[in-house]
Amino acid sequence: MKRTLFALALLSLLPFGPGPRIPAQVRRPQGMKKPAKKKPDPRVKEGLKKIKEYLRKRGKQDAAAAEEIQKVVQLALQSADSDKKAVAKALEKILLHSRRKLTQVTLYTAAIEGLKGLGPFGAKGLLAAIKSKNFRKKERLQLKCDMIRALGATKEISAVKPLIDLMERDKDIQVNAAAVQALGNYSKAPEKVRKLIVERVVRIFSGTDDSSRSLDPNDPMADFYRRKLAAIGGPCQDTLRALTGQSLPNSLQWVKWWNHNKGKRWDKKKTRRRR
Repeated sequence: MKRTLFALALLSLLPFGPGPRIPAQVRRPQGMKKPAKKKPDPRVKEGLKKIKEYLRKRGKQDAAAAEEIQKVVQLALQSADSDKKAVAKALEKILLHSRRKLTQVTLYTAAIEGLKGLGPFGAKGLLAAIKSKNFRKKERLQLKCDMIRALGATKEISAVKPLIDLMERDKDIQVNAAAVQALGNYSKAPEKVRKLIVERVVRIFSGTDDSSRSLDPNDPMADFYRRKLAAIGGPCQDTLRALTGQSLPNSLQWVKWWNHNKGKRWDKKKTRRRR
């Protein structure tokens, strides 16, 4: 009995309700330092000088230049952003100003792959090269398509609208198809960007499909759209699947899906954690 009364007396001395809330202090673990800012790598500058020397040989040292481009890009990726910008600028100049025979593609291919590897830093150079006169000839069409796909691979958001423009307005079917493929790289882009891409890809997919269904076998435009559908149909399916997570059999079903889901939220709303 005495023990019970003593326990009750102790309880009466304790404050009722939760005690004062003590904010947790987030501290850096002992011994852990702030990540050091990357410094320019002098080897990048040296590599760019070597490439410049190889270019003066007007094609005779393109293989060596291509090998040096790979090395310089890898070094730049591990160093300061200023190095990435310098390499991107040098590779852009190669694509814009280097003149080679139509059969000489080693240097161009290396520059394209290098800009692609630099990610967003390489997007500006690729876009400039796509628009340049150096790649307007039909014999350079494959290189132009490679640049378009590389531009998409950089995942640079500002490249989305130029890629849509190439998909919709360029007169060459292969360029249209390459642009559709490039847009498939934006599966992790913000919802607003993905919706824009899906809307435009569905539009060109369904429009091309409808235009190819002429009953007149001698209709030249229907034949054009059939060839265009053969080129872009697969890439449209792949891009739409990548951006929506859906797998649908034809353009009509994609139109129905888009009309039903365009106003919905595609990404789950983030819930804030309670402290």
